Amino acid sequence: MTSPHASVFGRLPLWVRAALLFLGYVVAAELGNRLSVQQTFSTFWPPAGLVLGVLLLTRPRDWPILIAAAFAGNVASDLLHGRELLVTLGFSTANTVEALAGAALARRFLGKRMTFDSPTKVLGFTALAALAATALGATIGSAVVVASSAGQAAYLDVWPTWWLGDVLGVLLVTPVLITWGTRASIDRPGDTHRPGRLMRGASVIAGSAALVVAGWVVVVNGGITAGLKFLLFPPAAMIAWWAGPLGAALSTLGLAISSNLALVSMVPRLGLVEGDIRRNILLLQAFLAAIAFTTQMLAVAMERSRHSAEEARVAAQKYRLLLEELPVGVTITDEMGVVIETSRRAAQILGACDDLQRERGIGGAEWTIVRPDRTLLPASEFASVRALEEGVPVSGQEMGVVKDDGTITWVSVSAAPIPVPGYGVAVIYGDVTSEVEAREDLRRSEAELSMARDNLEEEVARRTLELEWANRDLLEANETKSRFLANVSHELRTPLNSVIGFTGVMLQGLTGPISEEQRGQLAMVKRSGQRLLALVNDLLDLTRVDAGKDALEVSEFTSAELLEQVVEMVGPSASAKRLAFDVECGAEPITMRSDQRKLQQVLLNLLVNAVKFTASGTVALSCEQVGERVIFRVSDTGIGIPEEELLSIMDEFHQVDRADGMKPEGTGLGLAISCRLALLLGGTLSAESALGEGSVFTLDVPMVITPRDAAS
Repeated sequence: MTSPHASVFGRLPLWVRAALLFLGYVVAAELGNRLSVQQTFSTFWPPAGLVLGVLLLTRPRDWPILIAAAFAGNVASDLLHGRELLVTLGFSTANTVEALAGAALARRFLGKRMTFDSPTKVLGFTALAALAATALGATIGSAVVVASSAGQAAYLDVWPTWWLGDVLGVLLVTPVLITWGTRASIDRPGDTHRPGRLMRGASVIAGSAALVVAGWVVVVNGGITAGLKFLLFPPAAMIAWWAGPLGAALSTLGLAISSNLALVSMVPRLGLVEGDIRRNILLLQAFLAAIAFTTQMLAVAMERSRHSAEEARVAAQKYRLLLEELPVGVTITDEMGVVIETSRRAAQILGACDDLQRERGIGGAEWTIVRPDRTLLPASEFASVRALEEGVPVSGQEMGVVKDDGTITWVSVSAAPIPVPGYGVAVIYGDVTSEVEAREDLRRSEAELSMARDNLEEEVARRTLELEWANRDLLEANETKSRFLANVSHELRTPLNSVIGFTGVMLQGLTGPISEEQRGQLAMVKRSGQRLLALVNDLLDLTRVDAGKDALEVSEFTSAELLEQVVEMVGPSASAKRLAFDVECGAEPITMRSDQRKLQQVLLNLLVNAVKFTASGTVALSCEQVGERVIFRVSDTGIGIPEEELLSIMDEFHQVDRADGMKPEGTGLGLAISCRLALLLGGTLSAESALGEGSVFTLDVPMVITPRDAAS
């Protein structure tokens, strides 16, 4: 897979890359031929560096297609110059084998992503791809030259020139492709401003152009072997230092082209013999190879140095930022305990600025430090001093720093030796003043609690005795009330029954004729007696339930039987007021084991109230089974109950005032008795209502009553 930093060329379709490589090879080969003194001697062979650079920028699985394109480009170039087909095939084989060997060696030993980011990689690339792989190509190519010339050319004369020509091609062209293809930048680290980048690029172009011109002038005017050409090293080195790997590669490539063009222009004018020309060509090739290698090494080393300096600057900046942003204070000392680094938070906690901390050191007598018990802590026991002298970490030492104004800042101090020459210890201060104050408050509270706990048993005993006497008085009062109500109710029931009975006899005319006025008065007496008797009966029921004397009489019955009895009792009253009376009990009756009479009494009380407070509309009774429980609901469309009355509606003698101002009929005990009976049956009674919208009373009881239900 190609690197995420690969060039645009590496992301093109394979067939496009192959076509571009074919055309590029033909152009590069033509340039190499133009720069050759003779057709046999290629002073500088750019195609060698072109093919190798393309292979290093692509995946190995694409190499066969690209090698085929390069082979075809080599054949096409040679045929354009009239070489024989067999010679052309031999040359093409030598060049492609050389490129494959160089790419494989570089990839194997220098990594899958070939970049010039270290002097080691430049040295390895030069040794493996520029020297070793090209030697293989020169060996094959020179053999082809000797074989094709029928012995006219000596093998040892051809091989060095071929080899150095390919070495120059690899050292000058491949670095340009690699550094450009992997997007190497000529900007220095941190140089992100556009004007600065443009100025740097312009200066690199100008310097490279000057180097190219200087190379031409030196070779033409000074001769091929003149020592003046070594004056080109300083400007080449300056460009490498200033521009980085890409600038160095471009400038030395330009220098090689201009020098070779100068050499080609000089050969006819020199009039040297063939042996002298070959020797001078070799010297020029060696010089250009040396300057290319040297400038690339220098450029990579300088870039690496710049990046290292930038990384060190960023690391120092991050370190300082981290030191200042930490929620704890940090102090760093040298081997003598002198403070050399401190954070802003440390100055705040200690109440001493950086300079003052440096003057005092970590164990100076100017510090006033106390223990948690407020006794003075000597410097020899400071965590920082112990860590420095004993060479071991000390953590979590709590101490109080007494400041100049007398206030104490409580800190938790940890110190550890720094295993770096010139450094002493790192001290960390955490402000724990709030924790210490909270602990002291807790200690005072515990002391107060201990004092209160000492008196608690006596207070509890006294209050318990008072409660027992109060309970006893309450029980006696309740029993007295119950006895009084039972006696009074019993004493009232007998004469009331007599009054009601004799009034009925008189109304029937059994004691003789009576007038209409007397009949009306007697009817009034009978109604008043019946109301008084109902009140007495309610009081007796309430007293019996409160006293626990109303035992459950459990029997088995169905919901249909229960509702039928209730409807028979309430139906006539509803009909008399022309109210709709709806009863719903489901398709299947519910079999229950409970106290039928008490259930009936609760439902009867609820229905009587519903009929009483409903002037028109509907009174409804429903029941349903939910799990092991039965839900009875009595609803009406009557006057409703205000929201503030719902909480007290089931209290004894509580009656809701009517909207018309008339006093409600009844004793106000019906719902109270119903609520107590519901609890006795193991259930609950609840009410929902809104003023003017009617009411819904819900009775929730178990299907089968158990002792546990009754007790609850």
